[in-house]
This record gives sequence, C-alpha cells and structure tokens, in this order.
Amino acid sequence: MNDMRQGQELVLSQRFEAVNQFIGQSVAAQKARAFALRVAAGSDLTVLVRGETGVGKDHLAELIHELGRCGKPFVRVDCGALTETLSEAELFGHAPGAFTGSVGAKEGLVKVAREGTLFFNEVANMSLGLQAKFLGVLDRKPFRPVGGKETFPVKARIIAATNFKLEEMVRARTFREDLFYRLNVVPFSIAPLRERKEDIPELAAAFLAESRKRILPEAVDLMTGYDWPGNVRQLRDVVQAAALMSNGEEIGVEEVKPRLDQQLRQVAADKRVISEFYDEDRRLLPIREIEKRYLSVLLEAAEGNISTAVAISGWARDTVYRRICQFGLEDFVLSRRRDAYLKRMVKRREV
Repeated sequence: MNDMRQGQELVLSQRFEAVNQFIGQSVAAQKARAFALRVAAGSDLTVLVRGETGVGKDHLAELIHELGRCGKPFVRVDCGALTETLSEAELFGHAPGAFTGSVGAKEGLVKVAREGTLFFNEVANMSLGLQAKFLGVLDRKPFRPVGGKETFPVKARIIAATNFKLEEMVRARTFREDLFYRLNVVPFSIAPLRERKEDIPELAAAFLAESRKRILPEAVDLMTGYDWPGNVRQLRDVVQAAALMSNGEEIGVEEVKPRLDQQLRQVAADKRVISEFYDEDRRLLPIREIEKRYLSVLLEAAEGNISTAVAISGWARDTVYRRICQFGLEDFVLSRRRDAYLKRMVKRREV
C-alpha cells in the first residue's frame, strides 16, 4: 500500500515541473507544491487559498485540479462578476421559460463542473445574498435549476480563493461567519514573491522558455533587489516585456530597468489610491471616512467647482452640497470659489 502511495506521489510530483508559478527551491515554493500534492491525492474537503494579488492563487487551484482530477472540467467562477439577480441561474442553471428572456434550458456552472473542480475566485466579492446561496453548494445539498423540478447532486471539488482578510470582514458583518467556517476547512496561504526571492532566477528562466532567450546575471541581480508588490504575475509581465523589446538572445539591465521603473511609478500611484481606503494597520476604514476622503480628492480635482465635481462623481448637485456640509469641507470650497448657495447653507446652519 505504501509503495502504491509513493508511486502515485512520484508520478504527481513529476508534473510540478510544468507549473511555472511554483518552481524553485525556496521553502515557500516547496510548501505550495507539497500542499497541492497532498490535497490532490487526499480527500475532497473544501480548500481556501489565500494570498496577495498576483501570487498565483488560481494557478494553485489549477495545479490541485490537474494533479487530482485531470481530464475533468475545471470551472472558474469569478465571484465579483456574478450579479444578485442572475447569480442563481448562472450557478444552478434554469429551465425553459424560467424567467423573462430565457430561451431554452441552460446548465449552471455547478452542473457543468460535474466531478471536476469548481473554483470560486475572489470569494470575498460575493454579495451577502449570494453568500447564502453558496452555503448550499458547500453543504453538498442537491440543487434545483431555476424553474426546474429535478434536483442534482453537487459532485465537484470546491476551491475558493481570496486576497482579503475574511476574519475582518466577518467582524464587519460583510461576510457570513458560517460561510467563512465552511470555506476554511483546508486553508493555505501562498507566500508573496518578496519572501521567496531565491526563486526569481528559476521563475524568470521559466517565463522565457518559449522565447529561448536568457537573462543576464546583472539583470537577475536587479530583479532580486526589487520587492515585487505584484508578485509572480508582475515578474512574468516584466520578464516577457523585456524579452519582447530585446534585440538579441540575451536580456540585460537595459531591457529590465525601464520596465521596473514603470512598475514602480504605477505602484506608487496605486498606493496613494489604496491609502485612501485603509488605516495605518491596513484595516479597511468605515464607509463614512472613505466617503470623506473621496470627497476631498474629488473637490481638489475639481478645484472647488461644484459643477465639475458633479460631472466627475455622478452625484446629484444637492448630494455634493449636502456632503460638503456633512464632512465640514465648506472652507475648502469657499477658499477657491465664490459659491453663494454654499454660503447660504453655512449661514443657515450657524443660525
């Protein structure tokens, strides 16, 4: 029995070499490969993959699927794209004429997956209403297509992924506590690239395999000194762009550095935007504080012009005025514009 198990693990482990996201000899890379192998060869318990954007959560899900259910459907569900009104039909399918505009019957994603894998990407983006429906899938309850009479079993392996701290969302009541515990059965966190920099040479070489180009040591040194906030995905994009722009078979600093400089500028801009939504401890701010910060940025961009602020935000004019007073930003506007209406609002409030 042990020999059979070892033989199975050997066959499965040989297939890791084709998976670029997790090659390398770092402890983090080895843990990811070992986790995928163990889960694929083991039970069908629900897996929750966590990690920053770009670390390869979807690739780990695909790896688990290929190692355990190769040849069967791998169905990806982008949770942020599911709408509240049509999500049930998307997930469970519908019978002919089930609702206005439905022509013929349609299989839902749960049935399409059959005995393969259902991968719920960015599960934190699910609305509360959709989270309630998702609970039934996790509980393996038979489902019925919208407008249908026959029920069908859930046979697929379920893997979910997120880059959000679900525990904080549970405390904020934006994510169901019961759903969190159902998802968090077999959790795994993928390490960011900055914690496995020793893998960068192998990763870069793998991303260049099709181009048959090689990256010079000094270019590798430059990349190793970078923190890669976009993780492995960002590394792949930089390396492949550098390969495209290089004339010869070698990629040096002159090809890599412009791409890194461009990425650094974008990261700096992104951080400025993200900082408007999080506090110093990276906790999401209350919606009132986010609205205030947004309004401040909006008024600055509009140079205090209310008409411009209305055009940019899409808010009604009365809404903009009301929020200016609500958040105490009247002086900011009046120091830049003569606004008689806002002055009258301020005077009425003082009285």
